[in-house]
Amino acid sequence: MWRSIKPWISAVVLVLILHYSGALASISVITNKALINSGIMGADPDDTNLVKEKFDYNFSIQTLEGKSVEMKDFKGKTIFLNLWATWCGPCRAEMPSIQSLYEKMNSDSVAFIILSLDKSDQPEKVRKYIESKNFTFPVYMAGRLSNQTSVEVIPTTFVISPNGTLAYTGEGISDYDTNKFRKFIQKLNAETLPN
Repeated sequence: MWRSIKPWISAVVLVLILHYSGALASISVITNKALINSGIMGADPDDTNLVKEKFDYNFSIQTLEGKSVEMKDFKGKTIFLNLWATWCGPCRAEMPSIQSLYEKMNSDSVAFIILSLDKSDQPEKVRKYIESKNFTFPVYMAGRLSNQTSVEVIPTTFVISPNGTLAYTGEGISDYDTNKFRKFIQKLNAETLPN
């Protein structure tokens, strides 16, 4: 009986060691990057079961320096809102595609909000991770979130149109720097605000 149990115990011990050392997230990043690079994980704005509802701007976020920012301050722009955490392998794997998209978009018309769900007392951990990867997109810490943005799965990405409509919701890892997704963002930018 010990011979049949021993491999399972070894596997469990290995997974626990990888998890608590942080190596499991790194392995997850590697496998998820391979999926993104294959092209099968491209974000598809047409493949959403989203009812076009108004976005709830009634919440605040924090800069990494601790300054409170109201979401309503971003009204009138297309918002790319990505919820992630440093400990989330799939989140980390999709970040290079977000960085690439960020570099190609006009920051005057598209607000990138990369919102960390790490513990609120860990902005330094978040900052070190972002700096180690040379990401330049704006990163915030989650404050009080709305019901709409209290998600069960990360990464989750929302795209809000300039007129305040929730135009896209994507759960799980995706490649956002695709021609189709860039055209989707550009089309949203052409929307006008309601009078």
